[in-house]
Amino acid sequence: MTTAEILYGAVGRRTPICFGIGVTPVPEILAEVTTSLEWLPLARIGCRCPSAPPRARCRRVVERCVEIGRLSQALEEIFDGAVVHHGYTDYLRDYEVIVHVTADPRTGIPSVHLRYLFRYCVAAEVRTAVSPDTWRRSLDERLTDPEIGPDLDGFVWAVRWQPLYPGAEVVTDSERARSWSDEIGIPFHEVRFEMNAHTLALVFSDLEVTEVGEGYAPFTVTNDD
Repeated sequence: MTTAEILYGAVGRRTPICFGIGVTPVPEILAEVTTSLEWLPLARIGCRCPSAPPRARCRRVVERCVEIGRLSQALEEIFDGAVVHHGYTDYLRDYEVIVHVTADPRTGIPSVHLRYLFRYCVAAEVRTAVSPDTWRRSLDERLTDPEIGPDLDGFVWAVRWQPLYPGAEVVTDSERARSWSDEIGIPFHEVRFEMNAHTLALVFSDLEVTEVGEGYAPFTVTNDD
């Protein structure tokens, strides 16, 4: 099943819908990869935005109700993508992971940057995935310079992205997620990301997926800050 099927579903008319995974689908994101799908009418699944035009944004159907199967599929769809940023949002509650996703060049499908927003994120643990031996060889500040770094021995921090490999997965029967569910009264889940620079564990309640365009900045300094 593709990301498009996860976000929109298949069988019906060409109108975007949302599933319980809690995503915010933007039809423009994956229009080229979904030409073979048919679409389910909004009215048949009780979407919260029945008046939305066919190519409009659509909010999620079920509040804070992430289906584990679809969550796993959503993570599989960005397997081996390029993680270019991750961190808490500027309003502090949610955690975002920005992934650059490409298709086989023969398809002619343009690459996109997808924002995976883990909402109500109560735990975020980041650790280095770089071994101590590599760290010892990677202390040279020049390794952060995109012009000089690639010619040096060590981990080139300047590449500014990391492959989502071995990948991301849902933690089955997470005790931490269960504990937060009991405390707060809404479902929580735990996922783990493994990359070549960082490992990341998140405990959260909901997921939104949107496309972000050129110039997107997680934080911008203003005179009011």
